[in-house]
Amino acid sequence: MLVLDGVFHQASGAASPTFRAIKAPTTEDITELTRKIQKRIVRLFERRGLFDDDREASSDEQSLVGSYAASSRGRIGFGENSGKLHQRLLSDAPVQAGKAERAANISGFDLHANLRV
Repeated sequence: MLVLDGVFHQASGAASPTFRAIKAPTTEDITELTRKIQKRIVRLFERRGLFDDDREASSDEQSLVGSYAASSRGRIGFGENSGKLHQRLLSDAPVQAGKAERAANISGFDLHANLRV
C-alpha cells in the first residue's frame, strides 16, 4: 500500500507549486487500521469457504488447515476446548506495540508505516 506524504499546491500567481506535507499517522491509527484489515480478511476467507473443514485432505493437512483456521479466527484449534474463543475477544486481540513507531501486529497481521521513500 502506498500513501502520499503530502500534496503539491500551486497558489494563483505562484511560479511553481510547493509541497505541503500532511500529518503522519499515529501508532494508534496504524493499530486501528491493522485491526480492521485483520477482521475483513478473516470475513473474506470465511465467505470464500477457505475455512471450510469439510474438503478432502490428508489427515496431516487437515490438522494444519484446522489449526490455521482456528488461529486466524482467534479460536482454540485442538483439545477439549477446540473451537472456543481464546480468553481475549477478537476485538481485544493482542497488540504488540512499542517495537517500532507507527507499526502494529494483531494476531499475526503486521502493518508498518514508518517508511518514507
